Parts: sequence; C-alpha cells; structure tokens
Amino acid sequence: ILIFDEEPDNFLATFHPLSTTLRKHKLPTPLTVSLRFIQTSLDSYPLEFLDIQSDYTNLYAVEDQLKDLQFNKEDLRLQIERELKSKWLLTRLTALGGKYQASHLFVLLKDSFTALLPVFKGFCYLGGVSIPRETNLLIDAMEEILHTDLKVLRYLQTQQKAPSLQLMNTLFNDYLRLLHMFGEKIDSWKQA
Repeated sequence: ILIFDEEPDNFLATFHPLSTTLRKHKLPTPLTVSLRFIQTSLDSYPLEFLDIQSDYTNLYAVEDQLKDLQFNKEDLRLQIERELKSKWLLTRLTALGGKYQASHLFVLLKDSFTALLPVFKGFCYLGGVSIPRETNLLIDAMEEILHTDLKVLRYLQTQQKAPSLQLMNTLFNDYLRLLHMFGEKIDSWKQA
C-alpha cells in the first residue's frame, strides 16, 4: 500500500513509471490511496484495512499510518457477516454452475478458504485475540474463539491435490456447514 497526503491530480501519468517498474520486476501493484481515503473508509472496508494492518511491513514512511488504525467492532461484525453469507451463497452457486469434478470443487474450496482469511482476522479482532500472520496459527485462533474443530480448513490449507470425488463431496458439505456456523456465530456476536 502506498499512502499519500493528497491524491495526485493526474493519476495515470504520476503512477505509470511506478507500474512499469513493478511489472518489469514482477512485483504486485500496490494499493495507492490517500490518508483521508483510509480514515473515511474504515467503516465500509474494515476487514480490508485490518488485513493490511495485520500483515505489512513499513518500508519507507517515518510516520506509520497503519499501525494505530482502530476499527468499530459493529462495522467489522457487519462486514464479516456479509462476507460469510456471500461466500456461502457464491460457493454453492459456483459449484452448481461448474463441472462436477473433484479438481473443480477442490480449487473452488481452496479459493474460497483463501478469501476468508481476512474474515478470520476479523474474528480475532472481535475476540480480543492477537492476529497471527501464519495461516495455521490463524486457524488455531479460530478454533479457540469458536470452540470448534476446523479440520476441513486445515485440510484445504495443506493439500495440493484434489482428493477423490467422494471425499471432495464430504469436504464440500463440511465446508458449507462451517460457513453456516460462522455466520450463526457472527449473527449472535454480542459486543462487550
């Protein structure tokens, strides 16, 4: 992320040399925003900024603009709820619209799981638990917060090849049940 005091007037002309250098060195394109954008977006994008805050290294700035960001717990809870419910719906929709093959379902669940990592960080924040950088430790934290076994997530994290279609069906159903359970948990989350 690149944070500016003010947005440049000519966005493309200003950042084109940077994007050319990044492409040349096969580096990811950074999010470029103003500090004001961050300050006015914490209510609508709390998970995104929590995700960035929990896993970045300040490479240049003297004043670290991300370190002390604070998030409204209800804003965070609402975005977690939206993310979980949309992931539940879209995972089912994509599975029904795609090929009924273990490899297709496996890629779908792995992608869905990866997209949920910021949600898990949100659960940690709401639960007052420090947010681990490593995925396996994030799953550990989720198990503690939710008091449940997340072996299907551990399987998705560690496996590189699709299992049999029979096992994939079981994993798929278990995954959907987990998403539903996460949704129920966040629906009933009480603020301290």
